[in-house]
Amino acid sequence: MDTRRFLIPCLLMFLCILLGAFGAHGLKPLVSSEKLASYETAVRYHFYGTAGLFLLLFIEQLASTSLLLCRRLMLAGTLLFSGSVYLLVLLPAAGVDSESVRWLGPVTPMGGSLLMLAWIITGIRMWQKN
Repeated sequence: MDTRRFLIPCLLMFLCILLGAFGAHGLKPLVSSEKLASYETAVRYHFYGTAGLFLLLFIEQLASTSLLLCRRLMLAGTLLFSGSVYLLVLLPAAGVDSESVRWLGPVTPMGGSLLMLAWIITGIRMWQKN
């Protein structure tokens, strides 16, 4: 198994923990409870997407089938979903005008759609394998 493929999920998990800790300890005085709840959702989905990447790597190894497309969709979905929410919360807290980051709003559901598509394609590929 090419273990270098684990580098990106490891880095994403490190960032998930780092950003989660920041949200729990450093972000509370800077944003509203509503924004903090959004941020916590981003961290949760960041974790789900990263755990999914690890799972896809193991499934791919065990099933001897290529899930590269699924891994790419999972990565893109995680980055778009969680990344857009992180930016929507953090940029205004850093003094950036909320209206100037409003365009990020539609990015979030696009990321969620990519995450769902990754799992649908994974299921179909695994079904076809049997």
